[in-house]
Amino acid sequence: MRAIHPPEAVDADYLGKQAARANDISFPFVEFLWQRASWPAVVRTLPRIRRDLRNFGTCLAKIDHYFESADRLGFGARAFVATELEYLFTLSRSMFDLIQEVIRAIWDQTQFLNDPVRQKAKRRMPKSFADVALKGDTEVPAPNIQQKFQVPRELADAYASIAPFFAQVRRFRDSVVHRGNSVDVVFVTERGFCVDPAAAPFCHFQVWGRKELWFNDKIASLRPFLAHVVVQTLDGCCALLDAMAAGIGFPEQLAPEYGVHQRFGHNDSIINAKMIFEGRASGWWREEAG
Repeated sequence: MRAIHPPEAVDADYLGKQAARANDISFPFVEFLWQRASWPAVVRTLPRIRRDLRNFGTCLAKIDHYFESADRLGFGARAFVATELEYLFTLSRSMFDLIQEVIRAIWDQTQFLNDPVRQKAKRRMPKSFADVALKGDTEVPAPNIQQKFQVPRELADAYASIAPFFAQVRRFRDSVVHRGNSVDVVFVTERGFCVDPAAAPFCHFQVWGRKELWFNDKIASLRPFLAHVVVQTLDGCCALLDAMAAGIGFPEQLAPEYGVHQRFGHNDSIINAKMIFEGRASGWWREEAG
């Protein structure tokens, strides 16, 4: 028998007391699902959540690549970036619906053992995040969510706080998918891709306050906007499951001394987006000369 020495994994989830590489990522909401909510209905959704997480990194990395190749791509770089930006909104919408599937599966198994009245009033949750947090295009107040589904107040508050961001994501995603709209103009500058913050969908997101993000008085760097969409989506997923854990009793961790880590081909892109969002990394692809 010959010993086999496989190469180190390039794409995997693993348990470890610490990350094997500095750029391996631990997403708190994924760790919670693995460690404390690993029922069959939840586990079936995890591969799709993992796929979208990987695709977030790939999407950001592709936009970086387009800037590095802008001289060769010429005018076509703009169309490539616009297409990836539209896909980013689709990923964000998909991630919220996947987390909603998980919440629905957990809620199906939740029982109010000492409150038969509430148990009788408890309703099954929808598959779509929008069907909980929105009524048409209007955000549903937290007390209404709590009363309708009998969910813990913490969870209802989380839905209500995330709803404004989700509504903007859904509005633009639906305008692309159902009405054929698109990002009109992406500008290629020597410092990076830029957009007009006064144009849709960019005008609906509060990311343009920092002066250093503006190329001139008309256009600003696209990079912080990309980071905003990714990080707000991931933080929203964490907030929903944190709120659910605060109001419902869950089993203890399966492996309490270990963390759940993810390794994708473009982890660095997600890490960099988080740093840009927090103001710890440049909002540009290339620093200003001089």
